[in-house]
Amino acid sequence: MARQLPLLMLDEPFAGIDIMSRDRIIDALIKRVSDDPDQTVLLCSQEIRDLGGLLDYVVFLDQGKVVLTGEVEQLRREHGSMTSLYRKLATA
Repeated sequence: MARQLPLLMLDEPFAGIDIMSRDRIIDALIKRVSDDPDQTVLLCSQEIRDLGGLLDYVVFLDQGKVVLTGEVEQLRREHGSMTSLYRKLATA
């Protein structure tokens, strides 16, 4: 991963990755952010189940337009799991 950058952008970082490799990538991301609190990691994915435990803040898009944003914990309290919220937004 890139070093000493304020923003790390990852598009579908877990697509086509086996479970063991995915776990190693997640562990590396957590360590990376823990080691450098000034770095922001932007993850773009439709696989919300893979990201649920990693996220602090989410932005849901539909056809390039923002439909909902917020802190993950607050959204969970209001709507339940991120997966159920994603499903609600997708069928709205």
